[in-house]
Amino acid sequence: MAKYTFSYFPIKALGEGPRLLLAYGGEEWKDNRVSPDQWPDFKPSKSTGSSGALCESPRLLLAYGGEEWKDNRVSPDQWPDFKPSKSTGCSGALCESPRLLLAYGGEEWKDNRVSPDQWPDFKPKTIFGQMPVLEFEGRQFAQSLAISRYLGHKYGVAGANILEDLEIDQMVEFMPELDAKYPQFKKIHDTVLSLPKVKEYNDAAYP
Repeated sequence: MAKYTFSYFPIKALGEGPRLLLAYGGEEWKDNRVSPDQWPDFKPSKSTGSSGALCESPRLLLAYGGEEWKDNRVSPDQWPDFKPSKSTGCSGALCESPRLLLAYGGEEWKDNRVSPDQWPDFKPKTIFGQMPVLEFEGRQFAQSLAISRYLGHKYGVAGANILEDLEIDQMVEFMPELDAKYPQFKKIHDTVLSLPKVKEYNDAAYP
C-alpha cells in the first residue's frame, strides 16, 4: 500500500513540483488526479477545518513571546484615519512577521520604512522590484514568507521536524488564498445581507 497519496486537479504544472519530489524520493505513492466532477464529493473529506487570517501569525508570535501587548483591531471605518500614520512602505501585513521575528531574535537590526515618495528610487535596488527585502552579509533576500521561514528556523520558532514544517507551511500558504477571497465575501455580506448566501459562500470558499 502506498505511504503517500497526492491529490490534485489535472491542470498543467499545478502538481508538478510535489510529484517530481515524490518520484525523486523513491518511495511508493499514489497519484490521485481529481476531476471537476469528482471535486464536490472529494472536497469535504479533505477540509482543513481552519478559517485562517492574515494577522494570525504575528498575534500568535506575540502571545508566544509572553510580553504584554495591545490587540488593536482597526475597523473599516477607522482605516482611512489609521492608514497614513502606520504606513510601513510595505503592502498590508506582509512586513509584520519578519519584523516580529527579528525583534524576537534579539539581534540588532534596522527598520527601513520606505515611503511612497522614496519607492521609485528604491525599487531598482531591490532583487525583484518588490518589498519587503532582508539584507545581511552583503546579500539581499525577498518574499515575506521565505524571509519569515528563514528567521523562524534561525530563532527556533519553526517546526521541530519536517512534518511540523509541513503543517505550518500548509496554513501559511492557505492564508493568502483566504485573504484574496475576502473582498468577494464582504461584497456578498454587505450587499445581499442574506444568511443563506453567506453560508453558501462560506461552505464553498472557506472550508
